[in-house]
Amino acid sequence: MSGYSGFSMSNNAVMAYDEGKLPASKLAKKLGVTTAAVRSVLRPCEWHHTSSQYNSTDFFDIDEIEDSELAEMKRLSKDEKKAAKVSTAFRAKVSWLDWSGSRKHPTCTEREEVANVVLKGKTYTIALDNGHTFRKRVGTNGFGVEEITSHHPSGVNPKLRSTR
Repeated sequence: MSGYSGFSMSNNAVMAYDEGKLPASKLAKKLGVTTAAVRSVLRPCEWHHTSSQYNSTDFFDIDEIEDSELAEMKRLSKDEKKAAKVSTAFRAKVSWLDWSGSRKHPTCTEREEVANVVLKGKTYTIALDNGHTFRKRVGTNGFGVEEITSHHPSGVNPKLRSTR
């Protein structure tokens, strides 16, 4: 049945929930695994529109999950969580987009500096030489990191050594 149930999801998405089908994030929470593990192991059985922006969301059928798939998702989740605890520090040329202005009149400035960078899991922590620190996720649009050798003899700032 086409149409929308309020502003949050289509009527078909509501029916999918009633049939026990869930989006990856809700299924991951229910199974105790990560969303990335669900997406890498399972194929969506259908998709539906959600939100007032008509986003398309994949739905997965919990009843069709095999024991081997669940075991694989648990293994991937464990590996992901283990990798998220490891951090690597290095000196890099970092480029990013700096947004300012108002929502109606946004202004974008391209920035590029050499900085100390720590990669932990999927998050970069960038410490600029002027003391300013910020974070960016791996894969963020308009953000790039190019590893370089440092002026420090060991190659990295001693305060940012790898914790491996």
